[in-house]
Amino acid sequence: MSSSRRLQAAALAVVAIVLAALAVARVAADADPSPQDTTPIVITPGPETTPPAPSPAPTTSPSPSPVPGDDDDDDDEPFDRTVPAPRDYDDDDDDPDGPDGPDDDDDD
Repeated sequence: MSSSRRLQAAALAVVAIVLAALAVARVAADADPSPQDTTPIVITPGPETTPPAPSPAPTTSPSPSPVPGDDDDDDDEPFDRTVPAPRDYDDDDDDPDGPDGPDDDDDD
């Protein structure tokens, strides 16, 4: 066995011993005790919290409330979905006017 392997094995053994000692110390100190009380909690209403008596049902049915008129004109028409033509942002030579725009110079 080479010295580097012995050093790695010794370090691993030290780590294992420390972890085992920590686990034993926690169990001995009751750091992880078992649950003491596992009975479910039942909540019952007290005598002072009785529900109110239901109100008697009306004998006549109420008339429906009138529907308010639609007086705003901005949402009555369909949405305008027109989309402008896309602009050509590339540097290709497919522009019929040339790269500098239309040629208006008469200097030729």
